Amino acid sequence: MREAEIQLIQTMYVFIACFLIGIVLSGEQRVVVHKETQLSCKVENYSNDKDVKWWYNHPKSIISMDAHITLSYKDRMSVEKPYPGEWNLHIKRASERDAGNYTCTFRNEVIWTITLIVETPAKITETQNMTFEEGDTGTLWCNTTGVPTPTVRWYWIPPNQADRNKEDSRAEGNRLLLYNMSRYYDNIYVCLASNTVSYDRSEIRIRVTFGPEVAVFQNTIIATKGQEVTFHCAVEAFPMEGDLEWAFENKSEPIRLDWKYDVQHDRDLVNDFNTLFLSMTIRKTYLEDSDYGRYVCRTINFSKGYSENIVVLQRPQEDKETTDVITDV
Repeated sequence: MREAEIQLIQTMYVFIACFLIGIVLSGEQRVVVHKETQLSCKVENYSNDKDVKWWYNHPKSIISMDAHITLSYKDRMSVEKPYPGEWNLHIKRASERDAGNYTCTFRNEVIWTITLIVETPAKITETQNMTFEEGDTGTLWCNTTGVPTPTVRWYWIPPNQADRNKEDSRAEGNRLLLYNMSRYYDNIYVCLASNTVSYDRSEIRIRVTFGPEVAVFQNTIIATKGQEVTFHCAVEAFPMEGDLEWAFENKSEPIRLDWKYDVQHDRDLVNDFNTLFLSMTIRKTYLEDSDYGRYVCRTINFSKGYSENIVVLQRPQEDKETTDVITDV
């Protein structure tokens, strides 16, 4: 057999052997950002070290010829030859820019290509607090970066909840749609992004605006003359920009704190449901015949509307079957 034919057969053998090895080693290889990794290349029956080269995004950029690293990669890569025929590309500290295809060639023939995937932490890039009106369809966004692409889950933290770890899961995806929003959507929503490297968490405060609504604790009160009587009402609204007042028979002049009336705003009881309470008491011994009638609890200085509710103060003989009786203390 001629020498040229023998050389050709040897070359084909080497190429086929390397190709078969490449089937095993090619594909994807993953590394966490800032960690080190090694890409393997094995060639048998080579005659010249310079016949083996590493490329980045072949044939865009050559990394090494034999064990010599080109200048642009010298600070972060090296070629290690632990055994004859092995050219292992060592990346000292992987960065995001190192992601891509790495190709090992022998005599300018591709042996195999490894796609290096640099995994990066899940990170939430932007969220913002939002304000909506009742009835709106709200859209919350949780934009993320990271490799692999982070999975995004949404949670909400119920109001007045002491244990903030008890969060109810709502949905998945970087967009959360809230349909026909009501005041009860007024909560803290949590965006949780996670991948195989890490997770990130961000809270979004949602406020829902609505006009004032006044409620009374009793619609009718029965009391005898001289008895102490207390009226209670509350207003729910957001923003809580106005106030409450009591008036008798819907007079323009409100009832004020004085020798006869005790008027108390329970501002310390304003809670996550945006509620303000107001009580008015006719002091003991001061209830007279002229005090019986309709008492109006009404809002003042609310830009989003007006609301009122009524309590009727009656003598005991007027309606005993449908009212609450207040006994003297």
